[in-house]
Parts: sequence; structure tokens; C-alpha cells
Amino acid sequence: MSDVLPVTFAVLCCVASLLLARGTMRGTWVLSPLFIYVIMSILFINIGFILYYVEYNTHDWALNALLSPSIGLLCVALGGATVTGLDPVQKGWYRRPQTQAGIDITYSSAVVTGLAVFGVVGLYFALIGFVPLFKGIGMLFTGGFTPGLVNSLRVSRDPYINPDQAYIPLQGLMELIRFQGLPIVAVWFLYYFRRGVYPRCSLVMVFTATVCVTLTGQRWPLMYLLGTIIVFTSWTTAHQREFRRVLFRIFSIAIVGGLLLSALLGRTNDDALSYAEMLIFGTGDLFKRILSGNAMAPFLSYAVFPAREEWLLGESYLQNLISFLPGKGEAYPVTFNQLIMDNGNFTAPPDFYTEAYINFGWPGVVVISLLLGSVLGILQRKILQIRCLTSLSFAGLLVVVVGFSVMSGIIFVGNAFFAIVFLKTVNGGARLAFGLQRRAECRLPRQVRIQAPSVT
Repeated sequence: MSDVLPVTFAVLCCVASLLLARGTMRGTWVLSPLFIYVIMSILFINIGFILYYVEYNTHDWALNALLSPSIGLLCVALGGATVTGLDPVQKGWYRRPQTQAGIDITYSSAVVTGLAVFGVVGLYFALIGFVPLFKGIGMLFTGGFTPGLVNSLRVSRDPYINPDQAYIPLQGLMELIRFQGLPIVAVWFLYYFRRGVYPRCSLVMVFTATVCVTLTGQRWPLMYLLGTIIVFTSWTTAHQREFRRVLFRIFSIAIVGGLLLSALLGRTNDDALSYAEMLIFGTGDLFKRILSGNAMAPFLSYAVFPAREEWLLGESYLQNLISFLPGKGEAYPVTFNQLIMDNGNFTAPPDFYTEAYINFGWPGVVVISLLLGSVLGILQRKILQIRCLTSLSFAGLLVVVVGFSVMSGIIFVGNAFFAIVFLKTVNGGARLAFGLQRRAECRLPRQVRIQAPSVT
């Protein structure tokens, strides 16, 4: 019975948070920032903590580990629901005009900006000397499956995991552009394709962006791209049936791409696997990583804080901020992994709630979670006022990055702003250098205006 009550409480917190977040959408299918965050938190953190609690419930600290993300998630939902309930503007969320976004960037400027992003991605792989995905596939067909396959290639150039590797100037910035610049480019040209603007060229740009995010063999960049497309499409699609079609296609790509990348990563010590066995193992690895892989180190950290380590009092947030500066300064996930997992220089970030806990204890979990929920509510209000392609695409990326911050830590939301500044700078420079047209006016012809969706 002592085990059932905490698990029941954790599940009820997830359900209550989901209902509160769904309530801010006022019955429509248009995705709100709070709802997206709650879904990601439950999927990537809360379920994992519940599973680990069942395994470690005999330890005294395990209860704190279970309660922290449960109470934190509920506070986020309460903060967001309070802001949206008190603000009369929020009551119009479900009436948001589902028009096609006004195009405020010329096609030529978008192409030049997209090519610049592709160029940065290409430069990154040129500097490290190989493309992990292509090299891994070549090794698979020539030498068969080997443990670690693409995964060992991917981490061989990571300065945190392999400190002996040669440092590449601005490596972090180039990786950031690949992670978060490519989703913006994909959204722009997918929207052009839907509008029938140079459809063949637009489709090529979308395909190129999708391929580029997978070149290291990682799954997370693909999730950033597909997540941004889902959010943006939700805000710019007039009919629920059309949105469902888009969701089906995106989830199909996510499942197929995720399974193939999981198999190629080769996270197994068995080098005698057949292709079918490799795919089966990769499938299990994918679901394990989603449901519990991100929660292991954070869960175990509750045995360390505050029993063996003092409260950090903001030190982790400061270290993450300093890591943005040029150089090889370590972000806190490296320190956290060494402290908790003791497995070399790998990274394991504390989740949003755990980072608040190890810095400020229970007051930190409650207060910081309430603040985040309030910010999500305010962000929802700002999105209601946006009608332009570039601004909506940037907002979509920001919402997805905030959602993923439940795993990586809130400070790394700053990565989205670096990517946005880079894209804006390239776009402005392209207009000046190549004599392209001025910024397009953000307005729509009357014939393409669409009525708001009906409330379901």
C-alpha cells in the first residue's frame, strides 16, 4: 500500500496537469504552449520517474525523487492555467483566426538563408572530416554490424565526451544551427509548398533540411524539426481534418526515421546481430530512451542531494550560462553526469524539476515551476497576436525548445534565440549583399483568408 499511494499521486498529478493544460485550449485542437510542455514532461520525464520509483522504492530518497517532477508539473500547469484564466485575452485562444500566415520574407531571401544554413551544416562535417550517418551506413554494408556503429562515430568528435579530440572553432554554434536553424528553414519551405509557391524547389529544400538533421545519426534533431512543423501547422491550418493528415504523415516519418536511426546507433555489445535483430534492438532502445532514458541520472541524483552534496544555490544555471561563451567550458550536464553516473565524460542533464530541486530544494521546485507556467501563459498571449510567417515559425521553434527544456534545463532555451538571431542576420545580409527585394509586407490577399475552426 505504501508503494501504491505515491504512484497514484504521481499519476493523478499528470492527469490533473493534462486537464488544466487542455482547458487553456478552450476546447479547440489548436496546440497551446502549456499543453505542449505538459505532454513532453509526461512523456519524457514523469513516466520515467514513476518507473524508476517502482524499482527503487525501498530507498528513502526515492519518494522525494517521485514527488519532485509530480509536484513541479502540477505547479507548471497551475501557473499557466491561472494566467490564462485571469487574462481576458486568453479567453479568445480558441477563436484564434486560423488564417494562412502572412508571408513577410521574399522567396529569394528564404532560399539564400536556407542555403546559408545548409552551408554551415556542410562546413561542420567538413571540419570534423566525415559524416557519421553516411560513414556508419557504409561500414554496415561493408563490414556488417559492430557495437556502437554510428553512436561511436557521433561521439568521437564531441569535446565533452572525447576531450582528446581536436577542438573546432565555433563547433557549438554550428551544431546549434543544425539543431534549431534547420527546423525553421523546413517550416518556411513546407509552408511555401502548401501555398503552391515554387513547389518543386520548396520540396527540395524541405527534403534537404530533413536529411541534414539526421547526418550525425542522432534522433533529437529530427524530433526538433518534426515538433516545430507540428506546432506551426496547428497554428496555420484551418481544418482539423487537414491537421490530422499532417500529423499522420509526421508521425510516420518520426517512427520510421526514429527506428532506423536507433538501429544504426548500435547501442548494444552484441556484434553478432542480424539486420532484423538490430532493428528490433533499436526499437526497444528508442522507446526506452523516450520513456525512461532521460530520467535515470536525475532520479538517482536525489540520493546525492542533499545527503552528500550541498544545495547548488544557482550554480548549475550559472555554469550553463557561462558555457555559451566561446571555448571549451563545460556545461553543467557534464558535471552532473560525472557526479551521479561516474561513467567518464558523457553528459546527463538534470531535468527541469531536478535542477530546481538540487539548487533550491522544495521551494525551488514550487516557485520556479509556477514561474515557468506563468511564462507559458504569457507566451500563449503573444502568439495570439502573431500573423507573419517568420514570427510564427520562430514562435513554433521556441515553444518546442521550451518543451524539450524539461529534459535539458531551462537555460538552454537560449539556444533558440541564437538560432533566430543568426537567421535574421543572414536574411538581412542577403537582401543587402544580393540586392534582393525588401522585407515582404505581412498581409494576405482576401481570397486566402480562412475562417476560424469550429470548437470540437
